[in-house]
Amino acid sequence: MLKGFWFVCFLACAAGVMLSIELKWAGGLAVICLIVFLRKNRRPFLLIIPPLIFTSFYFVGLNAKNGNRTIYQESEQTLTIHLSSPPVIDGNRLTAIITANGGEKLLLRYTIPSLKEKQELLRHFLPSHNYVMVGQLVLPSENRNFNTFNYRDYLNARHIHWIFQPEMIDLHHSSKRSISFSGILLTWRIRLLKHIDHDFKENTAYYLKALLLGDKNDFPEEVYDAFRTLGIVHLLAISGLHAGVIATGCFAIFMRLGMTKERAILLLSLFLPIYAFLAGGNPPVMRAVFMIFLIMASRFLPGKYAMVDTVSLSAVFFILNDPYIILNTGFQLSYAVCFSLAFSQKIFSRSNHLISKLLHISFVCQIVTFPFLMYQFYQVSLLGFIVNAVYVPYFSFLVLPVCFLDFFLSYLSPRLQPSIDQSLSWILTIVEHTALFLEKIPHAALVTGRPGRYALILMFVLMVLGFKFLESGGSYKKYLVSAVFVMAAAIGVKGLSPHGSVTFIDIGQGDSILIQLPFQQGTYLIDTGGEMEFPVEEWERRSKHFSIGKDILLPTLKSKGITRINKLILTHSDMDHIGTVFDMMGEIIIDEIIISPNSDTKPLMRDIVHKAIQIGIPVVEAETAKKWQVGDCSFMLIPPPDKVYEGNNDSLVLLADMGGLKWIFTGDLEERGEKELLARYRIDADVLKVGHHGSETSTSDDFLDGISPKIAVISVGKNNRYGHPDPSIIQKLEERHIKIYRTDQMGAIEYVFKKNKGTFATVFP
Repeated sequence: MLKGFWFVCFLACAAGVMLSIELKWAGGLAVICLIVFLRKNRRPFLLIIPPLIFTSFYFVGLNAKNGNRTIYQESEQTLTIHLSSPPVIDGNRLTAIITANGGEKLLLRYTIPSLKEKQELLRHFLPSHNYVMVGQLVLPSENRNFNTFNYRDYLNARHIHWIFQPEMIDLHHSSKRSISFSGILLTWRIRLLKHIDHDFKENTAYYLKALLLGDKNDFPEEVYDAFRTLGIVHLLAISGLHAGVIATGCFAIFMRLGMTKERAILLLSLFLPIYAFLAGGNPPVMRAVFMIFLIMASRFLPGKYAMVDTVSLSAVFFILNDPYIILNTGFQLSYAVCFSLAFSQKIFSRSNHLISKLLHISFVCQIVTFPFLMYQFYQVSLLGFIVNAVYVPYFSFLVLPVCFLDFFLSYLSPRLQPSIDQSLSWILTIVEHTALFLEKIPHAALVTGRPGRYALILMFVLMVLGFKFLESGGSYKKYLVSAVFVMAAAIGVKGLSPHGSVTFIDIGQGDSILIQLPFQQGTYLIDTGGEMEFPVEEWERRSKHFSIGKDILLPTLKSKGITRINKLILTHSDMDHIGTVFDMMGEIIIDEIIISPNSDTKPLMRDIVHKAIQIGIPVVEAETAKKWQVGDCSFMLIPPPDKVYEGNNDSLVLLADMGGLKWIFTGDLEERGEKELLARYRIDADVLKVGHHGSETSTSDDFLDGISPKIAVISVGKNNRYGHPDPSIIQKLEERHIKIYRTDQMGAIEYVFKKNKGTFATVFP
C-alpha cells in the first residue's frame, strides 16, 4: 500500500469532522494540507477516496453534533443514577461522572456535610449499585472573560450538559444492578486506587496513581504547576512511553515462560485494552495501546506499514468512534507529537549518538507543541528542550520501572515492598525538588498570550517549512535563529499595536480593571478582586480550591500576553478589591503599587505592603493629586481629602481621558465620598465605573447630575448574596438614559480604541 495513504485518510476525515462541528478554520487548514499532499501524489485512487472520506466524515460529524443533546431541563429532578467514573473526594467536595435515567451522562457535584458521611462515601459509594437522588440540575459555567477556559464547552465535548447537585446521598436508598464488563473494570480501577492510597507513602501514591492509572486528582498543585511551566507535564500522563514499558515487560515475561511469539502477542492484545480502561481510557493511553496493537497485528499482515500510517489509522479509528474527541486537548497534543516524530525520521537518522538523538527528539516534540501550549496556557517553556532531554530518560529508565516494581511487589512481596517504596520516595523527591528549583529560574517560561487564528495557521506553516529545511540537511543553528527571530517578532509585534483597551474583568463580586495603552506605553491595573475565606475543619479543607487570582485574574492577564504591570492601583483595603495581590507577586512584574493614605493600617493591606517591600516593589501612598500624560491619554489620580483611613469613602479615584471618552473609576466610593469629590473638583465623565458594585449607599442623584455620564459600568458578581446592584440604582441610571453594562449579566466588558474612536464588547451579548 502507498506510504502515507492512511495519513491522507486522516486529513480527509479530520477536515470533514472539524468543518461539521466547531473548528471550521482548522478544518479549512486540514483541507489545504490535503490538497497540497494530493498535488504531490496524483494517483487516480487518491483523487477519488479522500473526497468520499471527507464527505462521509462531514456527515458523521453532523450526526454526532445533532446527537449531542440533552433530554433534561434546568430544574429539580429525582434521578436514578450509577457511577461512570471513580468518585473523587477532595475535602468536603465529592465529584464524579454519573449515568442517569435515559443513559445521559452528568457531572455529580456534592458538598459533604459531615466527616462520618465522608468516610461512608469513601467505603460504600460503588459503581455496582443504582442510587436514587433528589437534586438540582444546573448548567456548567461558561468563560466569563475573553480568551479564558470555557468549562461548558469542555464538558459538552465529553457529552456532559449538566451538573447535578443532590440534596443528599442516601447510600441505603440503593439497589444492586447488573454490571457490564466496563462496570467491572471501573470497580477494579476504584479498588486499585484505594489500594495505592492505603499501602504506599503519600508522595509515591500520587505518582503511582498518575503514572499507572492516569489519576492526577491528588497531585500537588505546586509540583504540577512546576512540571507544566517546564514543559514536562506530559510525563504525568499515561502515553506511548508507559504502554511501551508495559508491553515490553509483559512480552519479556511471556517469552521467559516459554510462550511462542504469536501466543505472547495474542495475550498482549487481550491485556493491553483492559489496562487502557483501567488507566482511565483517556485519549493518549488509548492511542498508545491501539498503536501497539496495530504494530503487533502488522506482523500477521502482508507488506509493511509506515509509522505515519499506523498513527493515522489509530486517529481515524478514534474520530470515527467519537468525532468530538478531535476537540480534546490530550488527543490534539498526543497526535501532534506522534505525527511530528513520524515525519522526522530523516532528521533523527542524522544523529549517531544516543544523547544527540534524545536532544533532537526533544527539540521536535517541543517545537510542535508550542502552538497548542500558547493557545491553551498562553506560555511556553524556554527550558523545555534541555529539561525534557534529561527528564524523559530519567522517567523512562528509572522512575517508571521502579513504579511498576513497587506496585507489583505490594501484591507479590509485601515484606520487600516498603523498602522499594522508600527508595522510590527518594527518587521522586529529587524529581520534585529539581523541578521546583528550575521553575524559579527567571524567564523559565515565556508568556506569549493567546495567538489568533491566522497566527496559529502561520505557525503551523512555518513549522512544516522548518522541518522540511532540517530534513534536507539544513543547519540546526540556522533553524533555531530563525525560530527565535519569528517568535520574538510575533511577540514584539504587539508592542506596535496602535490599539488600547479598558477591560472590566469579571472577577465575581469585586473590582479589577485593566488599562492597556497603545504601543504598550503603559499597563495599569485598578484593584485585583478577591474572595472571603471562611474557617473550616481540617477534613473539609480542599487541596484544590477555586482561586480568583490563579483561575481568573492571572489567566486573563497572561492570555493578553501581559507580564508587567506598570501601576497597580489599590483603591482601598477591602478583600474584594485587593485579595489576590499575593497571587500576582512572583507571576507578574509590578513596577509600582499605589495605595490610599494609611490604608495599610488594615491587616490585609499591611501584609501586602510588607510583602511588596520584601521583594523590592515600590509602594507609594497617594497623598496629593497626581496628573500624567502618555501619548494621547491623560490621567489624574485623586486621593481622599484627609489621611485618616476610614474605608470605602477613602477610595482612590482615577480620572482618565482616552479613546475619545472621559472616564471615572471610583472604587467603593459612597455618597459622602462622592459629595466631597464634587466639592473639590469639577468633573465631567462619559463613562462611570459605578461605586461599590451598585450598592444603594453609592451613586447619589447629585453625583450623577454632577458628572453627567452617558455610560455606567457595574462590576458585580452573578447571584451575589448582597443583592447588588440595588434596583434603586438601576432606576436612577435608566431615568437618565445612561447605558448600563453589568459584569454579572454580560461577563467581562472591554472598550478597544484607536486614537479617539473605540467600541465596547462583552463576553455575553
